[in-house]
Order: sequence, then C-alpha cells, then structure tokens
Amino acid sequence: MGPEFWTSLSGLLVSASGIYYAVLVFLRKAPSNPVTWGAWSIIGAALFVTSGATFGMNPMTLGVVNPIVIMFIAIWRQYKLAEKPSKQEIIGSAIGIMAIIAWLFAKRYQISAEWTLLFAMAADCVPALPILQNALEKPLTDRPFPWILYAFGY
Repeated sequence: MGPEFWTSLSGLLVSASGIYYAVLVFLRKAPSNPVTWGAWSIIGAALFVTSGATFGMNPMTLGVVNPIVIMFIAIWRQYKLAEKPSKQEIIGSAIGIMAIIAWLFAKRYQISAEWTLLFAMAADCVPALPILQNALEKPLTDRPFPWILYAFGY
C-alpha cells in the first residue's frame, strides 16, 4: 500500500465525514451556524493554498469543499440560527486571510512559502479551542461521529 492509497483513503474518510455532517445539518439534527462555517471555509482555503496540495481527492481539498457545502446548506436550512461571528472566528478568519496574502506575496517574489502554512495552522487552532471546550461541557449538543471520522481521515 503506497502513499496514493493512504491519500485516497484519507480523502474518502474526510469526504464521508463532510457528507454525513451536511446531511445532519440539512435534517436539522446538528447545530450549524452559517457564519461559523464561513470562517472554517476561509481557514480551509488558507490551509489548502499554503500546503501546496493539489486539487483532488485529498483531505486538504475536502477541508475547503466540506465547509463551503455545509455553510450553504446551513444558510438554506438554518439561516435563522445565524449569529454574529465570535471573536475567535474573526481572529481565525483574519489569520487565514493573512496566510493567503502571505502565500501570494511569497509566490509573487519567489520566496520560500512553507512558512505561510504556520499562519494557516494557527488560524485553524483559534476557533477550534472554543468548539472543543463546548464539546467537553455540552457533549450532547453535537454529533461526534462525523468529527471522529474527520480526525481519522487526517
């Protein structure tokens, strides 16, 4: 089993977790704030761009596609639950946008761009901490299976 197999398996698990969560959001069985998923879309884009991954069946691509799909389903099905973005979402999104700008700057001036991935990873951590805290304090407010599947995929 070579790296292609593991990349495809990883992509399949991340994809399955996104599809499953999107169905839960559509059925209104999982909480979904469209603003939060918009922030995760920006952060996913930052991770994708700065990682240098190619578009395809891999977790980095699906890390962008899944939140965008879930965001649109949440807008359609749960728009009344939309809240203002939290401070962590704003900061995470801002760091994600900075990562994309830094990556574009590095590419434009032909500088090594690997360091921009650190910004994207930081952007991913900022809004994740309150989500983890909420999951520990109120474990019955969300569905853990798609998150576990997502974690195994990565």
